[in-house]
Formats: sequence, structure tokens, C-alpha cells
Amino acid sequence: MTAITNAWVYESGALGFRRGEDVHITDRGQGDIRSIVDLVSGLPSGWGNPDCVWHYQNSGAYGVVQGGEVYFSDKSDVRKLHEAFPTLPSDWLDGIIDAWVYESGALGFRRGEDVHITDRGQGDIRSIVDLVSGLPSGWGNPDCVWHYQNSDAYGVVQGGEVYFSDKSDVRSLHEAFPSLPSNW
Repeated sequence: MTAITNAWVYESGALGFRRGEDVHITDRGQGDIRSIVDLVSGLPSGWGNPDCVWHYQNSGAYGVVQGGEVYFSDKSDVRKLHEAFPTLPSDWLDGIIDAWVYESGALGFRRGEDVHITDRGQGDIRSIVDLVSGLPSGWGNPDCVWHYQNSDAYGVVQGGEVYFSDKSDVRSLHEAFPSLPSNW
């Protein structure tokens, strides 16, 4: 099984899971797979397997990180990561592997075990273990993390399992999301 690298929640409650260049959108038992290039309008050439993708639930736009740059699908432009998010630590140009949007508009960026939450000029760094309530032991550097807007809940993928912070339980990834292809 190849690791799922990013996930996000749509307004409908469906989840998008990314693995390399492919995105699987699952919605209550239905599934759809497409390439990230087809999903994110205007994605620059060479950005088909980016470092990180997130979704702005209220607008439908996507943010994409590749190296030290970020692309916003609603603006169709590429900017330097630190220009767009000036509170990111200077050594965070590389290694961002997850991002999610909070209700306030703040973004959470994850790099390894650390999460940087940036909100209009303010910044905060904490451990993923401190951020995600009840995260199981050994899950400090998971494959993927996402946040459910309008709640304090997170979803976390580690190997073939998923943890939901609002339910405090671990389940098989395919039990929780049966439309995921078996090789995911």
C-alpha cells in the first residue's frame, strides 16, 4: 500500500485523498479518481506531484505547495511560500507535507511532527501530538492529517489505519472509507 499524502474535506462532507498524482474523492460509498492536474484548475506545468495540497471548503479553491512556492487556484498565481505566509519559520521552505484550513481562515501546515498555525501575521508551532486530542502512541509523524471545519476534529492516517479525534478510535482505512481502491 502506498501512503496517502494529503486529505481534505469538501462542504458536502466528502473527503479528497491524494496519493502521488492521483486524487480519490469519496462520498458516502461512492468513489471517483482523477489526477491532481485535472482537479486543480490552472495548476502550473510540473506541479503534478506537489509536496502538499489543501482545499478551502467555503470557496472551492485549492492551495498547492511545491518546493518554496505556493499556487492558489482561485487566483491562478504562484507566489513564494514566505511571501504568502510570512509567519512560517524561514527553515520551512521544504518539507511541508500537510495543510488544512480552519474556520477562522488560519492554515495549519505540518512538517514531520511539527504543526505551524498561521493566522494573519501570527504564528504558533506545536507538536501534532499536542494538537490532535488522543492521538495514539507512535502516531507522532503520520502519513496524513486533515481537519474537519466547524469542529475541533482531525482525521489522521498512519499506514492502513485512520484515527478520528472526535471519536477517539482507530479503524481500518478501508472500513472507514470503503470506496478507496484496495491498493490505497
